[in-house]
Amino acid sequence: MTRHPLPLILLAACLGGCAAPPQHPPQNIGEYEQQLQTAPQDFTPLSVALHNATRVLNDALPAQERVSSLELLERLELADADTLAALAGILKDPQAPEPVRSAVAGFLARKGYGVVETVTMTPPVLPADLRTRQQILDYIEAHPSPMALAEVVKLWAGEKAPSEQDEVRFRRLVEKLAGRQWDLALLEALNSKDFNARGSAMEVLASRIQAGQLGPRIAAMNAQSETLQALQYFSDQFGYLPRTRSELLAAVILFKQPPEMRKLASRVAARWAADGGYRFNIRDYHLLSRLAADPLRSFLPRQEMIQQIAAAMSMHRAGPPDRKRLGRVVDFAAQADTLTLADLWNIMLLEGVLGRPRAQEAFRRMAQSDRADTKSRWAGLITYDQGQAEAKLYNPAESRDDQNYVPGEQMLRDAADSLCYFVGHFDRDYDDPAQVGPDEQEMRLIRDQNLYGLVLTSLAGGMMNAAYLNPAGAVIDLGDFPIGAKP
Repeated sequence: MTRHPLPLILLAACLGGCAAPPQHPPQNIGEYEQQLQTAPQDFTPLSVALHNATRVLNDALPAQERVSSLELLERLELADADTLAALAGILKDPQAPEPVRSAVAGFLARKGYGVVETVTMTPPVLPADLRTRQQILDYIEAHPSPMALAEVVKLWAGEKAPSEQDEVRFRRLVEKLAGRQWDLALLEALNSKDFNARGSAMEVLASRIQAGQLGPRIAAMNAQSETLQALQYFSDQFGYLPRTRSELLAAVILFKQPPEMRKLASRVAARWAADGGYRFNIRDYHLLSRLAADPLRSFLPRQEMIQQIAAAMSMHRAGPPDRKRLGRVVDFAAQADTLTLADLWNIMLLEGVLGRPRAQEAFRRMAQSDRADTKSRWAGLITYDQGQAEAKLYNPAESRDDQNYVPGEQMLRDAADSLCYFVGHFDRDYDDPAQVGPDEQEMRLIRDQNLYGLVLTSLAGGMMNAAYLNPAGAVIDLGDFPIGAKP
């Protein structure tokens, strides 16, 4: 955002030849109150307003200073239409700090200036603080517009535990904006090609209507959107309805795959369900479809799989398993009963990949390159096809430091059809067991994006530790593996 010059009125005052005034007008309410008491003639309210409007627009200033100037600007009640329009421009800037965007959104809401347009901007303004959100909702309820429906639904989905009062209000507001009962409005939104909050609509519906009731209602609709077609297909063929926006996105992406591949996946899912009470999840689709297409893979009983995995893991440990090696319970045997068949297959396949010299050499090269790059961790996706697993790196959406990886939109879309997400902790050789394995950010990514994960950590002696994780919070220490022989 462009930094604005100080108002000309202040420049004229500095050239007036009188005694030297203070260096600048008051820049927060406290300074203004002091000026009113000690030197009310130094700066007029208009000059103070112009100065602080300029400060709010100055992206070189710390966020709190900009918010303080905005609070003073509101106190002065001198912001004209041009000033309000300039402030609204902050909300179009994706780089603007969230506290500034939130404060500006609340200020504009209280002024009744373009609130509907404000909350429908890209990126949308969905402030975190309760006071500002309530002010925006107050304005929208007083000035209902269908334009605001998507953003209201996003706000509603973001309320993980709304109070009874807030729940009633959101239902009333959706009905007011859509002109029909809230659940009908959200079902119609899922069937609309133009509604841009279908994931949020699905989250609201799935958390308030039981799947046994929601599924038949979706099945009875005349599908006009690809989203509803995908929902009807996975409900009918897999007995599955997404519950989150990431699950819904994955279902829509996978619905575009060839029908024969979808049929193969549904047959394996049905077999697993009949044999061991398996319940399909969209994150398992890649595994199911690839296993079905692999003629060399035989389907093993659950207990036999557990035994084979335990035997393979014993080859990658010098001694008995350490149940707390990664700072949490990570022993496979202690958690085997809580793992799904998909978990067991994932672990078995990953154990096989990590034990191959070719894969170990590839990870060694990746570790060397990652260590030379101090701007970001390296990460990507592992896919499985025709008996072979392949790792593909993805550039981060933004580079922060060597301790963070920020996934991009393309990686998250491709993750819908992958075995798992993987990330390397290769910045140094770790020797503290509590520092080996996933951090909280990675656990949160796995949970929020509904993925399986693999964390690879450099150890001394040319070794790396591999840890498997799932969205339920399980972390399994797969063991220590060589990172390939040096050329």
